Amino acid sequence: MAHHVEQWSSADRRPTIVSRLPPPNAYATPLLLLPPEGRGFEPQRSRRSSEDKKSPSRVGRPLVVKQMQSEAGVAGACHGALLSGALATTFTSSQGLLLMLPELYKISGELLPLVVHVASRSVAGQGVTIQADHSDVYAAARSGCAVLCSHGVQDACEMSAVAHAAAVESRLPFLHFFEGMQVSHELSTVRELEEDFIAEKLVPWEHIAKFRSSAATPSSPKAKGVVQGRDTYWQQQETGVGIMMRVPEIVKGVLMRLEGGTGRRHQLMEYEGARDAERVVVVMGAATHTVAETVRDMCSRGEKVGVLGIHLLRPWSTADFVNALPATTKKIAVLDRCGADTAASQLLYLDVAASLVSSGRHIPTVIAGRYGVGDKDFTPAHAAAVFEHLSQPFPKRHFTVGILDDVTHMSIPPSNKISSLKPAHCVECIFWGIGGDGTVGANRNATAIISKHTDLCTQGIFLFDAHKMRGVTVSHLRFGTTPQEKHYPIQEADFVSSSVPEYLSMYPDLLRSVKPNGTLLVNTNWSTQDFSSKLPSTIKHQIASKNINLFAIDASKIAEKLNLSGHTNNIMQAAFFKLSGVMPLEKALKSLKDAISESYARFGDDVVSKNIASVDAALDGIQKIEYPTKEWLSLDLGSHSQVPEDNSSIEKSILEPLKHMQSDLPVSTFVPYSGGWQPTGQTKHEKRAISSHVATWKNSSRCIQCNRCSFVCPHSAIRPFIFTEGQLQKAPESFKTIPVRDKTSVNASYRIQVSPDDCTGCNACIQACPTQCLSLEAVDEQTNKERENWAFASNHTNDPSIFTGTSSQRNTIKGSQLRKPLIEFAGACAGCAQPTYVKLLTQLFGERLVIANGIGCSTVWGGTAWNSPYTVDDKGRGPAWACSLFEDTAELGLGMMLGHSLQREQLQALITQALSSETVSPQLKAALQSWLSAKASPTEAEAAYERLLPLLETEKHGSEVLKQIYLLKDFFPRTTHWIVGGDGWAYDIGYGGLDHILASGEKINIMVLDNEVYANTGGQCSKSTHTGAYAKLASTGNTRNKKNLAQLAMCYPHVYVASVCYGADPAHAVRVLQEADSHPGPSLVLCYCPCMEHGIKGGGLVRALSQMKRAVSSGYWPLFVRDPGKGAQVSMDRRVQPPTEQQHGELEKFCSQECRFDPKCVPKIATHLNSTTAKLAASSTSTPVAPHKTD
Repeated sequence: MAHHVEQWSSADRRPTIVSRLPPPNAYATPLLLLPPEGRGFEPQRSRRSSEDKKSPSRVGRPLVVKQMQSEAGVAGACHGALLSGALATTFTSSQGLLLMLPELYKISGELLPLVVHVASRSVAGQGVTIQADHSDVYAAARSGCAVLCSHGVQDACEMSAVAHAAAVESRLPFLHFFEGMQVSHELSTVRELEEDFIAEKLVPWEHIAKFRSSAATPSSPKAKGVVQGRDTYWQQQETGVGIMMRVPEIVKGVLMRLEGGTGRRHQLMEYEGARDAERVVVVMGAATHTVAETVRDMCSRGEKVGVLGIHLLRPWSTADFVNALPATTKKIAVLDRCGADTAASQLLYLDVAASLVSSGRHIPTVIAGRYGVGDKDFTPAHAAAVFEHLSQPFPKRHFTVGILDDVTHMSIPPSNKISSLKPAHCVECIFWGIGGDGTVGANRNATAIISKHTDLCTQGIFLFDAHKMRGVTVSHLRFGTTPQEKHYPIQEADFVSSSVPEYLSMYPDLLRSVKPNGTLLVNTNWSTQDFSSKLPSTIKHQIASKNINLFAIDASKIAEKLNLSGHTNNIMQAAFFKLSGVMPLEKALKSLKDAISESYARFGDDVVSKNIASVDAALDGIQKIEYPTKEWLSLDLGSHSQVPEDNSSIEKSILEPLKHMQSDLPVSTFVPYSGGWQPTGQTKHEKRAISSHVATWKNSSRCIQCNRCSFVCPHSAIRPFIFTEGQLQKAPESFKTIPVRDKTSVNASYRIQVSPDDCTGCNACIQACPTQCLSLEAVDEQTNKERENWAFASNHTNDPSIFTGTSSQRNTIKGSQLRKPLIEFAGACAGCAQPTYVKLLTQLFGERLVIANGIGCSTVWGGTAWNSPYTVDDKGRGPAWACSLFEDTAELGLGMMLGHSLQREQLQALITQALSSETVSPQLKAALQSWLSAKASPTEAEAAYERLLPLLETEKHGSEVLKQIYLLKDFFPRTTHWIVGGDGWAYDIGYGGLDHILASGEKINIMVLDNEVYANTGGQCSKSTHTGAYAKLASTGNTRNKKNLAQLAMCYPHVYVASVCYGADPAHAVRVLQEADSHPGPSLVLCYCPCMEHGIKGGGLVRALSQMKRAVSSGYWPLFVRDPGKGAQVSMDRRVQPPTEQQHGELEKFCSQECRFDPKCVPKIATHLNSTTAKLAASSTSTPVAPHKTD
């Protein structure tokens, strides 16, 4: 029976597939997304009834899952389990696999049957990507492990079992891989292997018994991993060669047993195509299906072509390869899915070439191609292009397909003879949604419904942009009578849905993908007349020329009436079922409502009933748009290119095309940015306008000019501005101001200005305003005026020096916000706390700030390519930002700091040399001497640098020493170095490095953005997750206490340690960051960050500020400072003492407002907090510090 299976969960780095074999110890890494039982689960992969899960399977007990701190730890734990006679398996991707490599060499050398399932993804090079290619597996191919490749979802279901069986039988570890973020995240209808069949036919029980008998136990003592010398090392290593040579035959045997039970035949090397083929493509992975469907099409037209798909990459079987290749073959193209390296060619090509040479098989033309790197599309048009290129008399020996390489000119263009190979009886649909509106989740439900209630085979492919929320999501769904094995986006869809009308003109691919006479559904309140007046002529012409059936539904209005907070997903799904006819409507709607009841149950009956009501309301809300076809066809199109012809600037050559999802940019575009460096400040060009409601300074007369609204804004979309009289002469008419309240040296005016295109409507500023002078207003005709106002204000630089008092100094709440934030419009979730902390860093130290960032949420919203939110001040200075990997963030930061220190020491030595030189003027000598005296002070060093720079510019060619000083001029300012990362890095995978930095005594600062969960990868449990809290890998509630990172850091007496929560006490946060920067040694600042994964009731992050206040007042998040410069004692907010009965009540209120906490867990949390805060209080000052007064 076919089951709809979501093959992998959507973990960012390491999703999982587990085959049903005897009970292994599965060592899971921190970022895994496992079935909800968490600690121990039966590896059921289909959606079956609960009765199926009551008893252990016949194959063995439920898996035991253990979570380790890193992939290196995973590999070590697996190694130990295998030495003890227990079977073990794990799963990983990309850098995770590379971290396992040293251990994999050991495991293969010791002949232990580990199986590692790999969602193959790009290895980080010039940048970090989570997209698919085979570079990680290629890097591990020399480890001695057998390497088995799956070409699709069905393959993965079967080859995973084959890998386990063959590993035990051969005594070799197996890497079983398939494309990550492509096959791994695809929804598909598959036929599962029955447990009885696995147990009776596939499992090699006798080999398992033999393996277990070799366990290292005191009853059977032996030693492994001994030190060997030159006398015996090589000979003993060679004993494994014979075992490796037997692997291909062992795998063949398992595949034959698989065929006997399923009827599906697999071979090590699978050929498809003409028996007398002359042109053959050799490939592996998901592209095999793409090339195969192209071959079928070409063969139907009489062409002699074929494809050879590789399953067993290691050990490579020359005999099987040569036997599978047609005898008539004259030309071969070998396709490798990896980037270029320093070898003669890529791995698969070298294997093919060596096989042909060693077998004596002469093929006149064998060429090497590369494709699909970083998940670049590989469609039938690209596959056909390879065959066409092979047909040329002198094809390129090395080529790329899928990009335009106008630098090395190695690329070949896609074929124009094949566009779409859509089979008969297949319905293809595309849904364009907004991140966070539920479109992807609804489409997952739709594929499950159709798979379960019809005989159709389903497939779902989901694409996302890099924004954490309100970005673009594109869901590609296929429904057909045959298995859907197309691992590329839909080219011509029967049905296309758009959640936003602006997408029609913003993204050319949307209309381009609608087939002639297809259906287009748009979520909008537009009437037929509105479509005519608001759509550009080119769009209307496209619609009419394709005779598209155009429908509209005001799903946003329906959702608003039902108080669904913009979640239009189920409304659009109901409309899809009605318009597509993919299954009977009544049956579809009943199934959709059942899915809603299951999906939303944890949010309560009210949410479930509202979503069910939205389904019924959708049916009456669909409107057919009868547009004037002839009129639209006769429109004057003019020039309509959305990619400017003048592409001399980065905005025009890169940002503008990417804004419209036009990613086919030539290689030459990126030559100036070789190595991965790119300028900052691109988010100001986005202007996404993602919110239907934006903040407005509506009641300005109430404003007390506290600047708290700006302080709490995560996206820097609301800011205070001060103007002198002369500066307002060119202000727009609607640019209203009020007099400045503080004492100033001149008459000055004040205004709070919002960027309407960058405001996310998160409500943070509204909550923070003490006088209710701000309100959220619907985007309307005022928006254009506010755009004009923002354009005027954002080109202005505040001058805090006009103030005569202290309230506007930089180290205050008010004064910090008068400085331009050097991070703006970050693509974080609306209301996310993380960017607010980093924004404050940039307002306090931005012009001299260096950040080493850990992989996580802060990398996505802070470091997405060509979309950097970090920017510069009016002097061109701003944060320098870098990110390496997940596990080495602390070490990266230390290295950056040491590099800067060494450069500054060299600068100091050169200045000392210059002071004794007769060629240097007395004026420059005095300026250099002044800098030497002031270099330790940030402000004084900056002032001295500004005085000496003009002199240095004038005299830099006067001597060699001044030339060298000038080259090092960027190191005159005193930089401040911050390591920034989340709790997954700080508490788990990067803790070893963090601890080393703290122990080192070096002057470096660490900011931990503590979500108490792995937020970026789907909400998995970390060591920062509180006891009793629900999270993935802890679905029944976390059973361990939260790791006390602060107290661990306090073991080192020289470390500055503090916790902050700007929502509860912003002044404390400002003071802590200032003190941490001034501290002569390492500092650790723990920042409380509410998260979408917390499930804050009543609106999510809209209520984050109130929850932050409760977190502090209840004692859940104690505020404290341990400043070694002021003694060893801890200064604590007097609100933070061992919890009293009153605070227990506050704690209950706090926990009751978040879905992650069960009320029953409050006593556990209280007990843990009692212990933690009691220890802090015991070492605190005798007179508790009062809460910091706000300014």
